[in-house]
Amino acid sequence: MESIFLFLLVGILIYFTGYFSRQKTDRIRCALFLSAGLVSSTILGLIEPVRLVPGLTLPPAALSVAGLMAGLLLFWVEKRQFFTRPGIQFVATPLFGIVLAVTFYGLTAGLIAATHTHEKFAAYKRELFILYFLWGFIVVFGYAIPARWFKQNSERSRLS
Repeated sequence: MESIFLFLLVGILIYFTGYFSRQKTDRIRCALFLSAGLVSSTILGLIEPVRLVPGLTLPPAALSVAGLMAGLLLFWVEKRQFFTRPGIQFVATPLFGIVLAVTFYGLTAGLIAATHTHEKFAAYKRELFILYFLWGFIVVFGYAIPARWFKQNSERSRLS
């Protein structure tokens, strides 16, 4: 269960990919965000398989798709500057964590329904959603912390 905190690295890697590609076109940046999400979550899936609940393991391919979705969502959030825009920045992390959690949950529900018995999934619906809420929040939090920190430091250096 503690391996879920490794997903902070997915958000951090997506942030730094976006940070170092600020001068690129939107199409290239989108491809970089998607590839950062894909690569980081695939590596995490290969290093440590994610055991959702006892007896139910998420395949690395599902993590790759989840990383793609995280990259796509975070590209859209970055393009709209939700983490640094006044007002919405205070609710952006939990809001987009929930959006990512619902997306991950839908992906997993489809994958599990196709590969496992439905009874096994039905027995863990609540636990899976709580786990995915935590997972989505951690990925978005890993992205939001450096975004806010770098913006705050750049504002401080301009004022001094």
